[in-house]
Amino acid sequence: MIISPNPEIVVAITQRIDKVTGRAELRDALDQRLVQLLVHAGYLPVAVPNIPSVAGHPTERTLESWLQAVQPVALILSGGNDIGEYPARDDTERYLLSWTNEKRVPVLGICRGLQMMAVWAGVDLV
Repeated sequence: MIISPNPEIVVAITQRIDKVTGRAELRDALDQRLVQLLVHAGYLPVAVPNIPSVAGHPTERTLESWLQAVQPVALILSGGNDIGEYPARDDTERYLLSWTNEKRVPVLGICRGLQMMAVWAGVDLV
């Protein structure tokens, strides 16, 4: 049975950053199986862009506008990348965790995502 995603149940999902060999590019990436799982469960998955800070246009302002437009009811912090490897992803996820804490939005951390939740809460990774 195919289940259509419910556009009212938006789940935001963070993305890993991949460095493309042979190009001067960084790309946001998300495992398609995670998207399939959420769609099958009836959710509408929306990938969160990793927004690097740019002079005069802070990440927080851009993410706040994105969150207002998308209005997710839950957040998944996906796996991939080490904390500290890509500051844009770290900043994005820290902001999202503060936002979910303030708005009381549920969060699921997968691998690195759970580690980021712990670091955000003040835990030292060993």
